[in-house]
Amino acid sequence: MRKIAKLLIDEGANPSSKYDWHGIDGYTPFLLACEINEAELVSYILDNATEYSKYDIINTAYRDRRDGQAVGYEKICKHFKADNVLEVIDRHSTLEISDSIS
Repeated sequence: MRKIAKLLIDEGANPSSKYDWHGIDGYTPFLLACEINEAELVSYILDNATEYSKYDIINTAYRDRRDGQAVGYEKICKHFKADNVLEVIDRHSTLEISDSIS
């Protein structure tokens, strides 16, 4: 899966493209990578994103039709115990902040 996802990203696929799936509105490939604790793929997605799209990718949330709740990467990572992904996103967020300060 990782190899296919990287190929798609290299060819310009949008990792924050939203689709509806099993009662969830707005699920994205990035959120799926978070769910399955694909830290390497999450890092690849963020490494290959522009600063603007990186912000969009990280701040995307889906809406659960059952209760209307918005769910972002943090809730997904905590629920699925995807600590490796949280570390990658934290590292990218820290780099982004330190780059803007310099």
